[in-house]
Amino acid sequence: MATTPPPAGSTAAETPAGTGNAAVDTFCKDANELAAKLKAVIADPASGDVASVTVSATKLSTDSAALIASQPADSAKISACAKALADAVTPQG
Repeated sequence: MATTPPPAGSTAAETPAGTGNAAVDTFCKDANELAAKLKAVIADPASGDVASVTVSATKLSTDSAALIASQPADSAKISACAKALADAVTPQG
């Protein structure tokens, strides 16, 4: 059975499925949501609060380091979610 790929710009393809670890899954959910906000603000700075999004990105970056330290078994998943966030601010192409 063929699967439908996620829509363009979606982070679903960039981050693996849930780990079963609530802290890691919440981090990844938050990272994906923030990545979408970052993309929107980068595309149209008037569409959101740039300062707030920047503060949230900094906090999630700090959280990822702490989460990797406390959940080493899930470090690959955490890194993938953090990468999706970083990719949101990196020009593609």
